[in-house]
Amino acid sequence: MRIPFRAAALGCALAGLLLGAVGVSSPASAGSQPPVIALYYAWFDQNSWNPAGLSDLPASPYRSADRSTVERHVGQAKSAGIDVFALNWWGPGNPTDDNLKTLLDVAGGSGFGATIDFD
Repeated sequence: MRIPFRAAALGCALAGLLLGAVGVSSPASAGSQPPVIALYYAWFDQNSWNPAGLSDLPASPYRSADRSTVERHVGQAKSAGIDVFALNWWGPGNPTDDNLKTLLDVAGGSGFGATIDFD
C-alpha cells in the first residue's frame, strides 16, 4: 500500500505531536536519554492464532481491539524499559485506527508514549 506524500507528511507531523502530547522528552534535551520505542502491531484477532499459519503462537491468544490487552501490553512494555509504542497504523477505516485510539487513551493515563508507524 502506497501512502501519498501529503498523507505521509501529515503522519510524521502527527507522530511528533503525539510524542510531545504524551510527554516523551526529545533526545536533544540536555541530560536526557532518548526514549526506547518499540513497534506495536495491533491487528490481531481471534482468527490470527492459527498454528497452520504461525510458527510462534503467544502463550495467551488475544484480540488487539481489547482494551485489557492494550493495558497488559503497555504494562509489560513499561516493565521491560520501553517508553513508547509506535503502532503500525493503516489509516482511517481500518481496525488499527480504533486500536490506535485505545492505545492513546491507555498510554495517556499511564505515562507511556504512543505514536504511529506508516508502512
